Amino acid sequence: MQKPINTLKSLKNKNILLRNQSKSLIIYYLLLITLLIFISPKTQAQWTAQSSATTLPLLSVHFTDANTGYAVGDAGNILKTVNGGDNWTVQTSGMTPILYSVHFTDANTGYAVGGGILKTVNGGGNWTVQTYTGGTLLSVHFLDANIGYTVGTSGTILKTINGGSNWVTQTSGTTATLNSVHFLDAKKLF
Repeated sequence: MQKPINTLKSLKNKNILLRNQSKSLIIYYLLLITLLIFISPKTQAQWTAQSSATTLPLLSVHFTDANTGYAVGDAGNILKTVNGGDNWTVQTSGMTPILYSVHFTDANTGYAVGGGILKTVNGGGNWTVQTYTGGTLLSVHFLDANIGYTVGTSGTILKTINGGSNWVTQTSGTTATLNSVHFLDAKKLF
């Protein structure tokens, strides 16, 4: 008859052990969650405000490398940085309408769109107006040095296959505003 008593004591001891392990596990998970809540935001990348050479809104930015970047916005503003955004200089666009988007195909050749299409072939030293017909353009993206698209109001889609020398209207099937365009590869354009 002693075996049942030992078995009963053994069961109580196992039950106490399981409760202690459960409590330890709960405490462990609570500590883990607490650490994630308080430490995680501090370990993520931090954004810092940058001053620019304008007080007007900027609407698009494109970097050709870690240091050289361009931003465009209100009143035809084009800004350039050569030190990762620490300092920005104003470039002359020759336009006053808003520029909504900027994209570079290499360190020297870039496009800005809005109330027109601008192109530079010398890193923004000079911008020339490209001929096109259509509405306000809101986004521009190039697959390579030659093939590019720009989209905008009233379902406007324009395509170039010669680096912006000519822009050809494409059928969009909509009159809705098209806000953005982007290439994944030669066959996937969004």
